[in-house]
Amino acid sequence: MERNTEYVSIETCDGTILDGNAYLYDKNRLSELFNDPSIYFIVMEKTIDDSGTKKDKVFINKDLIVWAAPRDVRHTDQESYIDNKEYVEISIKTIDGLVISGKVNLQIFRNLDDMLRYTSLAPFVVLINTHDNRGNFHHTLFMNKTAIIQIEGGIPLNA
Repeated sequence: MERNTEYVSIETCDGTILDGNAYLYDKNRLSELFNDPSIYFIVMEKTIDDSGTKKDKVFINKDLIVWAAPRDVRHTDQESYIDNKEYVEISIKTIDGLVISGKVNLQIFRNLDDMLRYTSLAPFVVLINTHDNRGNFHHTLFMNKTAIIQIEGGIPLNA
């Protein structure tokens, strides 16, 4: 089994933030890894937590992840989504008091409700260009649906 990795930051429900290399195994993208229901743990190596503690290998229960953000992500055209009606601005409140604003791609769905129902088996929602009430910005953010208390917005940007 090939072990490709991608550098990612993960916050767990106890507030710990870990930075390190997540094993992708046979997946091409982090979204495939996080939304695969047969994978229960994210395996990371060469991690460091927010207290500065280094760990060689950590197994993180996906159900206890609040959010995950790949590092060094750059969209090829930062402005291409602005005029795209598929993106909607939303605000998410999480179980740990985090408030995140960002954009979600509805793709083929008419609205956010349809998208959430159709993708109900996928445990994570993918957002882009997010800001939170802690002053953090992430180009891409995987939000665990079980950590979401509420979502506001969801109106198409050019509606």
